Amino acid sequence: MFDDTNLFRIYKFSGWDRVEGGGRANAGLQYTAQFNRGGYVNAMFGQSYQLFGVNSFAAGDITNTGLGSGLDKPKSDYVARAQFQPNQIYTFTSRFRFEESDFTLQRMEVEARASFDRWNASILYGDYAAQPQLGFLTRRDGILTSGAYKINENWVVNGGIRYDIEAGKLSQTRLGFGYIDDCFIMSFQYYTDFTYSGNVTTSQTYMFQISLRTIGGTGFQ
Repeated sequence: MFDDTNLFRIYKFSGWDRVEGGGRANAGLQYTAQFNRGGYVNAMFGQSYQLFGVNSFAAGDITNTGLGSGLDKPKSDYVARAQFQPNQIYTFTSRFRFEESDFTLQRMEVEARASFDRWNASILYGDYAAQPQLGFLTRRDGILTSGAYKINENWVVNGGIRYDIEAGKLSQTRLGFGYIDDCFIMSFQYYTDFTYSGNVTTSQTYMFQISLRTIGGTGFQ
């Protein structure tokens, strides 16, 4: 996924098991204005250019990773961000990706977050263009809500719901808990995904992860 968060990263693939080939130049403009009481306004606009060598995002593989990402051409799609945080509690963020040739909207996310003493919550609306290379044949849009509550200094519980606007139904629910201290991190997540092609089908995923600071981590699902 190509967006404002990885425009200036050296390697734009997610995870640690794949790196880019060739040479690339990333260019963009960013403006930030800070206010009293921790508030700020931030705006960013940029594009990435493949200069030489193999463009790793244009090379198809068994999962077609990179195809349709906006990076699979000499001049990438444009990415933009507008963010407003009036104080330490609320944050409002919008992210966009536009087609390089005609500015057609390829991806949009609008998110609101609130963070209080022991809990935080967020709601996100997403609108995504079709990606036939990855199996998404039509445009998608939906709403994702999530929240977390800190039980004490070390333990936290969290949950979330994803709603498919086109289908008019829930597409995913999530529930989990985690533990964190100076040396150890552990988390468990339970996902239920709903599919509405013909008969309604559900699938469950359990994910468990542990990590030791400065050493590493592992997980399974």
